[in-house]
Amino acid sequence: MNETNTSTPPLLSVPPRALLALRKALLTRPDLDTVFALRDAAFAGGDAMYEAFRAYVQSKDSMDPQELEVQAFFRRAGEFWTQSGWGQTTFSEADGTFCAVEITGCWEAHLDDQPDPRGCHLTVGIVGAFLGKFANYPVAVLEVEGPATDSERCRFLAGSVEMIGAHYAEHS
Repeated sequence: MNETNTSTPPLLSVPPRALLALRKALLTRPDLDTVFALRDAAFAGGDAMYEAFRAYVQSKDSMDPQELEVQAFFRRAGEFWTQSGWGQTTFSEADGTFCAVEITGCWEAHLDDQPDPRGCHLTVGIVGAFLGKFANYPVAVLEVEGPATDSERCRFLAGSVEMIGAHYAEHS
């Protein structure tokens, strides 16, 4: 790995098939709570994802992403996630309280690669870690559309633990 910029943690490109195979192997083991393990592992990558995004925004806008107006942040975050290979990604406000993240063609959502429990578990973790860098509270993420709903389009809501808990209780 070529590390020319030591202040920005490198992102490693891994073929999605490799991650999908690992996820499938873990999810078929009855002795592990793999959904949480996958989310925690992805959450641990949040710092590197944020630092790469920070470098991306600085190269585009000559500013720190923390200084972006909300709509500019949504636009840049969507561009960055799309270019990072997640799928066509958009960030937006939902219901005046949540951050919505929609991914069409998400690498993790292929319906053929979905052992139970189905879902985009790695994406949930990384979305929470990434958005947590911009919030002054722990960010919880709820997958509201995706493989568990037989959709290849994924939609996530992010907000405080209380907000996500209330939304889940109301809609389940």
